[in-house]
Amino acid sequence: MIGRTLSHYRILEKLGEGGMGVVYIAEDTLLGRRVAIKTLTAKRGLDSEHFRSRFLREARAVSALSHPHIATIHDYGETEDGQPYIVMELVEGPSSRRCRAGLRRAPITTSVLARLSRLSMTIPQAKIVY
Repeated sequence: MIGRTLSHYRILEKLGEGGMGVVYIAEDTLLGRRVAIKTLTAKRGLDSEHFRSRFLREARAVSALSHPHIATIHDYGETEDGQPYIVMELVEGPSSRRCRAGLRRAPITTSVLARLSRLSMTIPQAKIVY
């Protein structure tokens, strides 16, 4: 995938991988910015309509939210071979794994709890069940 261009997004490097997909850093060649592109893993995306529709629902749900702690969705598309992808804001910072490891070693501050509380209130307001 690295070096490939999806629409006007050139894939630069792999950022991470999870159970459902892979996230890449890409360059938006039209607007000159770096973005994150999330794709379904090949076996999930191409073989199962269930995962494809779930992926689209995720893009729609998150694009309805506006919060400083939620990455903005910029675009949704499919490759020539039908692989769906979501283009979102690239948030610079430590990986979630690194953050979780740090949280195990440090007490959670009132400030962090307040931000998490505000974030959790944003989701139901958008009529999203989580």
